[in-house]
Amino acid sequence: MAFSSPSFDFWLYLHYGMYDVPQSGCNDHVHRLLIQRPAFAGFGGKDKRITRSRAEDLLPRVGKAYANARNLGMRCASGACAHPGGAEPGCDLLDQDPSSGMWRLLESPGVSARFARDEPTASGRRRTRSGR
Repeated sequence: MAFSSPSFDFWLYLHYGMYDVPQSGCNDHVHRLLIQRPAFAGFGGKDKRITRSRAEDLLPRVGKAYANARNLGMRCASGACAHPGGAEPGCDLLDQDPSSGMWRLLESPGVSARFARDEPTASGRRRTRSGR
């Protein structure tokens, strides 16, 4: 199981970019960021489905989401996080806003090695970091 704050929707946004401003448990800003993506037009409220077009837009970016979520998590582990009340190594999970533990979930079965090795190009095609 993985915890994301303010919600799982934050994990979805991490596929597109890094964001480290505390949200105090509110999804509104995360939703505004997500709906800027064409596949996520109308996302939020009663439409939080992961449709085929949304899944196709997310999948090539899992490596980026993994890296962004892990970066946020490592800040806390090092004591360098900016979360209110989270300046101690190993700060409480509920103090880690924003955050997503999905990177740990991906890492547990070993699938992260695949995503860490590959990264999407601007065209959406995948290439390895070695340039192939």
